Amino acid sequence: MLVFCFISFLIVRTATPTDTIYTAQLIRDGDTIVSAGRTYELGFFTPEKSRNRYLGIWYGKISVQTAVWVANRETPLNDSSGVVRLTNQGLLVLLNRSGSIIWSSNTSAPARNPVAQLLDSGNLFVKEEGDNNMENSLWQSFDYSAVEDSNVKYRAEPWNGLGFSGLPRLKPNPIYTFEFVFNDKEIFYRETLVNNSTHWRAIATQYGDLQLLLWMEQTQSWFLYATVNTDNCERYNLCGPNGICSIDHSPVCDCLYEFVPKVPRDWKKTGWSSGCLRKTALNCFRDGFRKLRGLKMPETRKSWFSIELKTTYRRTTGFVVSS
Repeated sequence: MLVFCFISFLIVRTATPTDTIYTAQLIRDGDTIVSAGRTYELGFFTPEKSRNRYLGIWYGKISVQTAVWVANRETPLNDSSGVVRLTNQGLLVLLNRSGSIIWSSNTSAPARNPVAQLLDSGNLFVKEEGDNNMENSLWQSFDYSAVEDSNVKYRAEPWNGLGFSGLPRLKPNPIYTFEFVFNDKEIFYRETLVNNSTHWRAIATQYGDLQLLLWMEQTQSWFLYATVNTDNCERYNLCGPNGICSIDHSPVCDCLYEFVPKVPRDWKKTGWSSGCLRKTALNCFRDGFRKLRGLKMPETRKSWFSIELKTTYRRTTGFVVSS
């Protein structure tokens, strides 16, 4: 008698979180990529009051899903059929149900063995496998913020060596440190959290307000820590060239001394963006200087700076907020 024994095995597939996407891998709706410290996740999500699906990055350790970057903000998916893959050319592509590409990254150089990695900084970057030098990245999400076709809404005035002179409220605090970096390769302003477990974000609203929010574990909600814009005179270019804004005046906009509205008809309708013109042409032999207080210095984004004259450039470089 022959006895056949059949043994059944229950195979359970367990998904180990990974922070890397490889070329042979597909990320489907429901799958996530998790940074090494579980600080951020990448996957598909649906915002509040929406039925669409988006590919994005959100905080991984808080109860309220808060997206910090969105790929297909202009081309949302209307179902859960989305698939993400990394091509052999180093391109991240998002495909819909029919297999059409609805979003794609680009690349700064030909790829040989590309991978995409999600960092604990929240940055998703494509690189050659084994090369962790960010300067060699083929693409990174930090270069593509969630706001496109932006308009300048606010500027903080030049850096004076200690802070931005248009931001007197920017002072040392227990939440974050800040620094302004200007060297041969780059110019940037950076804030660094004192406690890496703290969740902190800055939001530029459609009205140009810069909101700084802190995640509160006690209440499981975002707390508005500070707002950069405090009054209407903080609005970018509200009074136009050679205009001056005084929040305690009505109307708030006026022209500098010896200047008049460029388009008086618009000014009467509170349309001040055209600014002001001189009453008479500048005469270098007759005209002099007039001291003004409490005003922001002229914008310097398009100015040239001398690396050698450090005392000069430290006082002339500022940043703007776009929305």
